[in-house]
Amino acid sequence: MTLTEFIAEIGDDNMAFQLLSHCMTNIKRLRDGSRITIETEALTPNDVLLDTGKVGIVVWADRNAFNRTVERMKERD
Repeated sequence: MTLTEFIAEIGDDNMAFQLLSHCMTNIKRLRDGSRITIETEALTPNDVLLDTGKVGIVVWADRNAFNRTVERMKERD
């Protein structure tokens, strides 16, 4: 199953997204990557403890393809 198929199976009505650049509060370089801290209203500590609420996934996209998509979206508005 591809990512697109996976998201389509969940359905648009059950999905929301945040751009990492808009919710990132801290980033720290590690030896083999980075540690990123974000803020969100999508879930609470109780959601995590009780295994309720929403589930988050991280999806990484090619920057040039992402920027082209954002520009096309702006043209539609």
